[in-house]
Amino acid sequence: MALGRVEIRYGSVSHLPFSDGMFNLVTAVETHFWWPNLPGDMREVFRVLKPGGTLILIAEIYKGANTIAAKLAEKYASRTAMTLLSVDEHRELFTNAGFSDLQVIEERRKRMDLWHRQKTDSQLLIDEQIANLREQLAEHAKSIG
Repeated sequence: MALGRVEIRYGSVSHLPFSDGMFNLVTAVETHFWWPNLPGDMREVFRVLKPGGTLILIAEIYKGANTIAAKLAEKYASRTAMTLLSVDEHRELFTNAGFSDLQVIEERRKRMDLWHRQKTDSQLLIDEQIANLREQLAEHAKSIG
């Protein structure tokens, strides 16, 4: 921020304060299930992406995920106002918003009894997702020059 390369703006995903086609890349990490109007908000994200732009959405918690956190979220979703979607429902959401060339990477845990170790299963998955996101961002940065 001190170098003037970052600008912070207050806004809502429902009304992003950016012009059409402004970004090559948009990321959303563990947030979309709280968005107030998920279909409309996803269209809003699509609006601010340049043609051929990339959305990277990371969601550890989704309907059908094999993690304790996801199972608890599903159990209490009606009390939390979370919108939990399955993998197929995510595909439909993205397609209906205008996205194409979808790639969904679903990581499944083989053993739930690994919950308590040096890090929790959730923390390990988030670490993996962040590492994958960093790799994808680095590849994307190389591809755009």
